[in-house]
Amino acid sequence: RGRADVEAKAAEAKAAPAQGADAGEGRRRDTATCLLVLLNVAVFVYEWLPAFGGHALYGWRLHHDGRRFRAAQLLTSMFCHGDYRNSRWAKRHLASNLFGLYIFGRAVEEQSGSFGVVFAYVFCGLFANLASKLLLHGAYTSLGASGAVFGLFVAAALTKLAPDWRSLIECGVLGQFALSQVWGELAGPSRAGVNKTAHLAGAVAGVVAWWLVRRRRTNT
Repeated sequence: RGRADVEAKAAEAKAAPAQGADAGEGRRRDTATCLLVLLNVAVFVYEWLPAFGGHALYGWRLHHDGRRFRAAQLLTSMFCHGDYRNSRWAKRHLASNLFGLYIFGRAVEEQSGSFGVVFAYVFCGLFANLASKLLLHGAYTSLGASGAVFGLFVAAALTKLAPDWRSLIECGVLGQFALSQVWGELAGPSRAGVNKTAHLAGAVAGVVAWWLVRRRRTNT
């Protein structure tokens, strides 16, 4: 029996590192956020890198001109971004949106799961694009994930509201950033290539998305 006990303990010792690695991997809750990031990158690579296609998806962008508008553009345009070669703004377009998507999307996913972050991203992006389409008119197009990302700014801060001092600190840090971004859009001057309507609508949608996801989690 003594030999059997020794062998059992040795087997447990060998299994412990593997179990620890699995547990560490299991603690990561950003898979859906990473997939959203990769989808945005994949569309960008297909559009702007000749080696992978180099074909701009103009039909995916949100056309404010009713003759070229298609309902699907409310969804597809949130995955399109400007060409790095065109302007200083375009060079920051993808990078800033991916940064916001990952940092704030991960915060939402940690609290609300993969459904929560995907729902918040899509819901806020659709709401932002719909508001933009209804309120802005002319022969121009809108593209980018910023409306959805503004929604994640707000939703991420709200998801951290909990009776725990660490959560409250996180809520405060994320919340003050979200407020600064929203206030900048409200009080700041208009900027070329920046759709303030979509940003503000996305922020409003972030509150609604947080409430809907929270209600769903409460009822399940």
